[in-house]
This record gives sequence, structure tokens and C-alpha cells, in this order.
Amino acid sequence: EPLDTSMTAVGGVSDPKAGREEMEAWRIHTRGRFDIRMMAGDHFFIHSAQALVLRDLAQDLHRVLRQIPEMPRV
Repeated sequence: EPLDTSMTAVGGVSDPKAGREEMEAWRIHTRGRFDIRMMAGDHFFIHSAQALVLRDLAQDLHRVLRQIPEMPRV
């Protein structure tokens, strides 16, 4: 069953095995928002684009956390 949450597929623009088309295929696994981010680099773009990947992840997490209602303090 597809997930009821947003999903982001991240890939390397020069990846010969998992290009944009393969990233797009992840869309079927969610009913929520789906984004694709293609980073400079190949299959191991996580090394060459580490700062960008971490920045994007932090921004995504911050956005999600802002949507969660604050818990009452005990």
C-alpha cells in the first residue's frame, strides 16, 4: 500500500543506473506530496553533494516539525 505521507526521491544527475526516470518510479509508494531532487554527481552524489543533501534534509525536517502541534508541557 502507498504511504499516507510525503516523499522525496533524491538522485544524482550523472547516475547511469538510477536517473530521473527511476527516481520518478518512487511516486507510486505515496499518496502524499512527492518531490524529486537531482543533485550534481553520479550514484555516489551523497559524497560530492553532502552539504546540499544535509541542508535540504534539515529544511524538510524543519517544515514537517512546524506542522506538528506543540505538546502540552507536564
